[in-house]
Amino acid sequence: MKRLAEVGDWLKAKGETIYGTRGGPITPRPWGVTTQKGSRVFVHVLGLEGRRALSAELPEAGEVRVALRYREPVRFTVEKDALLLQLDPAALDPLDTIVVLELQK
Repeated sequence: MKRLAEVGDWLKAKGETIYGTRGGPITPRPWGVTTQKGSRVFVHVLGLEGRRALSAELPEAGEVRVALRYREPVRFTVEKDALLLQLDPAALDPLDTIVVLELQK
């Protein structure tokens, strides 16, 4: 029962990154997955295995504005079609760090 309550609490706080979304434009990677709702892409960082950054190819996105979900902004660079997120290890959620990409064409 405790585990179900924890899942329920997580969904109350972060359910918008799951409910009403579709698969994101970045295919599943060893570090996690993405979901998408409109122009927002939710990057679910499930494990970095000691790394402080992750990179992924972006679809045609135009301008990208990035914010760490429920915390401060994330430093990032976009080079050609690749996004590199610099994540602060102290800000990582041990279960699922969610980074929101705002895509603007």
